[in-house]
Amino acid sequence: MAGVLGVLGIGSTFYTRRPAVVGAGCVAGRGAGKIAAMPESDTTLRDHLAVERTRLANERTILSYARTSLMLIASGATLWRLGSLGATDRVLGGLAIAAGVAVAALGWWRFETTKRRLDHETAPPV
Repeated sequence: MAGVLGVLGIGSTFYTRRPAVVGAGCVAGRGAGKIAAMPESDTTLRDHLAVERTRLANERTILSYARTSLMLIASGATLWRLGSLGATDRVLGGLAIAAGVAVAALGWWRFETTKRRLDHETAPPV
């Protein structure tokens, strides 16, 4: 039970990046508001882990863009080759292929932009 209460913050110390006001965010009567500044080493580790989570999310996002663009291109090629409506299928197939290429380009641009931004912000100080 103590572990659950500790996770909920009851009877434990809340950590923030800066000292906070006593009395905030806790059940009254059980160590209400014991808030302390987080040690600098923990803050650095937390920031590093947050950047790594963002990098992984960026990679998952580019894979989602790739999956979507491949689906659009494959659907467009299928309509182009196997459509039974004639010119309408060719137009829809061409639009789907163009949309797939556009989604791939947009995904790559977003991936690179986010990657550059992360690399720039996390560069070690000189």
